[in-house]
Amino acid sequence: MGCSPIGHSYGVADEETAIKTVHAAYAAGINLFDVSPYYGSGRAEQLLGAAIKSLPREDIIVCTKIGKYSPEEAPDYSAGRVRASISASMQRLGVSYIDILHCHDIEFCPDMRQTVDETLPALQQLKQQGVIRAIGITGYPLDIFSYILDKVPAGTVDVVLSYCHNSLHDTSLLELLPYLQAKGVGVISAAPLCMGLWRPQGPEPWHPAPPALQEAARQCAQLAAAGGVSLPRLAVKAAVQQAGSGVAVHLMGMAKPEEVADNVAVMLDMYSTHGSAGKASEKQGTIKEEQQQEELSNNTGSSTGAECGDGNSPGLQKKAAVAGLSAQEASALVEIRRVLQPVANVTWPVGVTGNRK
Repeated sequence: MGCSPIGHSYGVADEETAIKTVHAAYAAGINLFDVSPYYGSGRAEQLLGAAIKSLPREDIIVCTKIGKYSPEEAPDYSAGRVRASISASMQRLGVSYIDILHCHDIEFCPDMRQTVDETLPALQQLKQQGVIRAIGITGYPLDIFSYILDKVPAGTVDVVLSYCHNSLHDTSLLELLPYLQAKGVGVISAAPLCMGLWRPQGPEPWHPAPPALQEAARQCAQLAAAGGVSLPRLAVKAAVQQAGSGVAVHLMGMAKPEEVADNVAVMLDMYSTHGSAGKASEKQGTIKEEQQQEELSNNTGSSTGAECGDGNSPGLQKKAAVAGLSAQEASALVEIRRVLQPVANVTWPVGVTGNRK
């Protein structure tokens, strides 16, 4: 569960609703909670801390971050600030250790070499002391991960968190999975809705996606509505199935218990009778639907099965392409892929200019 919404990063959350949301997530089997001092300038950590106070600590994974602290404060990845930030985060969260501590959006570090030379060594010391259990790095430009991982000893970084690169239009994270696996690094894939790009009503005015991508997203919303398909549900399903076993955690922000219920329902639906990859073509059965499955597999290409460890044969890739999708969803996804081809893997600039290609 991504906790930025409860820190009113995208709205306003009261304490009662925040606590109910976290408890609903835990009751539904969600046990990883991702937060940051940046979300609501500490507010999200405070609310998460209030919520997990009554939960068994050993049953949950608490992730927070260093480097970005508030929209009004410049990013700071220095060793001294890191230690002070972690201490403050633990106090707000009411915990004696952090399960995963991420360097937050390191593309905003004035000099990413500082992350290698100063930030990560400070975190390693805290890990040795038992203050944190695992070290992660997060960011939007994918090349920042190899920049760091190629410069530090194996085992320095335990996990990376990537967002918006495993979605309907952007599957570029999947190309990086073999590299990350070879480095022994776990992967958290966040924001399958691409920060609201795949909302039925279209993206918010502030969304950084270029105009062509935003227009394509609006067309996709119309196609989904015409086909009687929920675009957000389809986006989540597509992200989960195309990543296969290469992604350990799919992270979604939730602000209300109803949103928890919706997201859990999507996952349960993926593994229901019609959502089983092996049974999809058997149950659908018609020539038209088999053609749609074939076309969907062709459109998604190598990003569906082979690169995620699901098998290299075309047959396995075709099954992976429709895993968890109803006939209506599979049909809609074929049309959506067509619309998105001209904007496939389109991104937007984020962070310090010198830190991205």
